Amino acid sequence: MNSNTYSQTYFNDYQNLDSKLEDVHRDLLTDSLINLAITKQAYQEAVKIAHKHSIEKYSANDYEAAIAYGFVEIEILEKNKLDRNEYVQALYNVGRFYYKNDDFERAAFMHQKIVDLNHSNQTKGRSYCEIGRSYFAKGDYYKAVDFYRFGIAALEKANDPITTIRSLIQLSNIYEQINTSESLQEKFKALNRALKLSEETQLPKLDQYALYSSLASYFHNDETFDFQKAKLYLGKSLEIALSSNDDKNAANLYSNLGNLYDSAKKDSAYYYYQKALRYFKNEGEAIRTFNNLASFHIKRKQYQKALIESHKTVSYVSKMNNSSDSFPTIESLLNTPDKYSVLRALLLKSTSYLGMNDEFNDSIVVKKAFKNLKIADEVIDFLLKESTEVASKFHWRKTASDIYAKLIHCAYLMDDRDLFFHYAEKNKAFLLTTSVLENAKKKQLPDSILPIDLQFRKNIVTAQKGINELTDSAKKDSMERDLFQLKEAYRSFQETLAEKFPSHFLSKNQAKVFKLSTIQKTLDTTKVFVSITWNEADEFMSNAYVLLVSQTETRAYLIKDLSRLKNLVLKYREAISKPFDKKEDRSHFINISNELYRTLFPSEVIQHFIKDKHLIIIPDGHMQSIPFESLITEKASQTYLIEKHEISYVYSASFQLHNNSLTRLATKGFVSFSPITFPNTSLDNLSYSEQEMEHIEEHVKGDFYFRSEATKSQFLKEYGQYQIVHLATHANATKNPWIAFNDSIVSLTELYTAPNNAELVVLSSCNTAVGEVSEGEGVLSLERGFFYSGAHAVVSSLWNVNDKSATTILGGFYKNLEKGMSKSQALRNAKLNYLTSHTLSQKSPYYWAPYIIVGNTDPVSFLPQKSKFTWLWGIAFCAIIFLLFKKKLKK
Repeated sequence: MNSNTYSQTYFNDYQNLDSKLEDVHRDLLTDSLINLAITKQAYQEAVKIAHKHSIEKYSANDYEAAIAYGFVEIEILEKNKLDRNEYVQALYNVGRFYYKNDDFERAAFMHQKIVDLNHSNQTKGRSYCEIGRSYFAKGDYYKAVDFYRFGIAALEKANDPITTIRSLIQLSNIYEQINTSESLQEKFKALNRALKLSEETQLPKLDQYALYSSLASYFHNDETFDFQKAKLYLGKSLEIALSSNDDKNAANLYSNLGNLYDSAKKDSAYYYYQKALRYFKNEGEAIRTFNNLASFHIKRKQYQKALIESHKTVSYVSKMNNSSDSFPTIESLLNTPDKYSVLRALLLKSTSYLGMNDEFNDSIVVKKAFKNLKIADEVIDFLLKESTEVASKFHWRKTASDIYAKLIHCAYLMDDRDLFFHYAEKNKAFLLTTSVLENAKKKQLPDSILPIDLQFRKNIVTAQKGINELTDSAKKDSMERDLFQLKEAYRSFQETLAEKFPSHFLSKNQAKVFKLSTIQKTLDTTKVFVSITWNEADEFMSNAYVLLVSQTETRAYLIKDLSRLKNLVLKYREAISKPFDKKEDRSHFINISNELYRTLFPSEVIQHFIKDKHLIIIPDGHMQSIPFESLITEKASQTYLIEKHEISYVYSASFQLHNNSLTRLATKGFVSFSPITFPNTSLDNLSYSEQEMEHIEEHVKGDFYFRSEATKSQFLKEYGQYQIVHLATHANATKNPWIAFNDSIVSLTELYTAPNNAELVVLSSCNTAVGEVSEGEGVLSLERGFFYSGAHAVVSSLWNVNDKSATTILGGFYKNLEKGMSKSQALRNAKLNYLTSHTLSQKSPYYWAPYIIVGNTDPVSFLPQKSKFTWLWGIAFCAIIFLLFKKKLKK
């Protein structure tokens, strides 16, 4: 019998297997048929059997077996170099099986293999989107966006409108989860592209449903809320689902209608939630509805009902069928693709418990709330570890901020200062700490590797900057594809380094939060940390939490009326942002400033605790935009806080301790850059900065770059060598901060790729401590950029500085540093000297309060100054010696 006869027989035999056979017997017979076919070299027949059996296993939800038979198919195709299209499809199927089995890493790997084959635009496009789907499931949202955008571009080239529309809808859902103003705009753009394509093709009903449903969710978002439009698109989607007898999607739509009505504060929301539950076939389909119902009940203080509903989500995902008072293991939650729902359920459970405590003052329910939040915290840790894109990490830090605030609330109720401190610290600058330590680790890599790593990072920053500046959509798309490939090349480079030099890469425990007792040991008797947590984002509870930490004691307290505190902060900020031209202005400021002081330090016990101490402020929320120095402690005497206290700021106590441990190898002393003029821009000249630098030069010797010398390239080339860096120039504090030089600007992202060894950076510019606030991380300012790239301390400004007062204060600051004062002492005394030497309106905080010192405050041990012209003197000296020697020879 020839192989063709066999090839007809084996697959027929497989199809004729008794369907009533037990799985184990059916698998054994299938294995025998595959092996017989291979023995007789009927390879195509063996492929058909393995393929069919893998699909059968997939349909039966036996994903492990589906994967195993999928690999049998792949192995036969690979070894015998059979049909390439079948090989690609087999890889695609196994990738899909891995995804369904919650193994997103391997799913992405299989689709990457397809991409590497460079098969066709359609195949590559589908696989790029599948890789994006895996990253989305892992929680790396921004990486997912990159892959989807690349995949959609390939699908459009392949002229595959239906798959393109589906991918655009999936991309829009990722943008919704990111949930920023920019991502919502991108969501709307993606959906509009899908709508336009749908007008040119016959779209299946299921895809029409998905498109209308995504449009409804766009108009349901808090930032883009439009009740009528959301209701319209939900109605269109519901009509399609009901006409198609699609119970699952009908249920989702009723749930979304309930959520929409709940957002509009309509009690009829409950009717739609109940209707949704009648359509769902199992709890797995209903987890978001359970969460929505829990939120509905919490708003009405029905905490027991909320607890039951939120636990249904946790119970289903963790496969833990027990009471709402039980707790899942972290392992049982990590593989779900819907991590957002899991985190929301844990938050809703904890909120329910805390609501019960408000009613009954029950310490047991507080501990239950804490346990749920602790599990949520572990999920966040996992997501941060898994995310490779920085933007994805920032997204999860924002989500984590609400969790940490609730954990702090629990610690406060349990009177556990160690836990209070731990989560207050974890809620601040964790990504900055990690980045600073990673940069330090990378410095230990071989000299041949460091420049390559740095060049990769610079190229990525340059490409991103170029994309942001482009308006031509075609060029933008092309550059985005180039950026994507560059990021992938850098990722591959990083993975290779991590394998080759594992000890040079940060382990997950190195960016740790230090214990309270460890931090206390770093304090002397004169210092107190003032750690503030600002919890405004929580829809159910909003408070500020304050922890005072001295060498031997702690004090913890709650500021309940956050809206009042916020109002005071905003009024205070407004009052100090201009000089006091009238008596009424000063009187208004004194009242607001003193009220804010008494709100932040509300009792005699608290005020006694901080008396005469050096206050190290760890601000949060709106507190990050104000100076504490100008708070009025006593209305009668009109005493400023700075008159009683030395004051400095840190991102977190843990960040500061980590940052103190780094080695800085500056080889030169002081450098300043003062562009003064800014040709080819609309920026004003800064003629006063020349006087500022002349005043500083009286106290500090160094290298001074003025006018056309103070260029961007000169700065980037030189500043990393210096112990003290002073910049007297323009700066911008928008969402994309920059600092100006004579010929160009340096952006915040460019600073990240420009390492420095500075003990001190002084930013004599406007708004250098100001920027976009990222919840859980702090202000994304120029100040932060210098810390990221290596600085030990930064003097920055909170608003537009006055030239004359800046010259006086900064000149006094350097004079005091030269005398051996600590950085915070030097700045404080310079400000106090300004206050005693000025009168009337010139004493307004507007003039002297904007400069703050952030980071390490130790005195500066000035390095001997090497002039920028040292090499010229060296050449001249050698020339003189040579001439003298030559003259001597002649004699």
